[in-house]
Amino acid sequence: MNTFQRNISKLTNFLRSSEYDGVVHKRLNFEIEKEIHSDPCTWFNIEFLLSMDTVEIYAYRSNFSAEDLNIFLRSWQEGKTNQKLKEILLTTCSDINLKEVLKGCGGELMDPRTTKHKFQYLVGDPSTDVWICGGIHIKGKNGRIAVIEGNCSIEEDVSRTQIEEYLERVEDWNSENKTWFKEIFNIFIF
Repeated sequence: MNTFQRNISKLTNFLRSSEYDGVVHKRLNFEIEKEIHSDPCTWFNIEFLLSMDTVEIYAYRSNFSAEDLNIFLRSWQEGKTNQKLKEILLTTCSDINLKEVLKGCGGELMDPRTTKHKFQYLVGDPSTDVWICGGIHIKGKNGRIAVIEGNCSIEEDVSRTQIEEYLERVEDWNSENKTWFKEIFNIFIF
């Protein structure tokens, strides 16, 4: 990929584990304007993630740590990187403590019954509107909001199950002794 220098709209990279050459890329010589899909995603690191200014990132089976994801969120929050980003879905190869990821970001757990955002998926024809309800909100310096762990649904109404999950999470969120481990990080940016 280091010799390719033409900007592209979309990059899709699905490899069988036997095809991965072990090279970790720090940045590209070209811009991915709209979206990147990669599975597995062990071939890039935090520097690579911070160097991309694309609209959508889907990175599966990554080696990111809680510290890496915290650096990513704080960099976005401060307006330094990833300013075009509207959605990022990252899966990690191991559980990561969400509270460590959010340390110093000023995240606030929101009630899905009272906090709802309409999000337009740009993929597909026609594009699809969904509701992102609740989640953990992080405010960027530029006024944008990143929503982590929001309930995503075509319906605006929140289910009883989603309300119960939120009420359970409030206890975890407010306790300094409880952790909140995740392997999937879906972040929507408004």
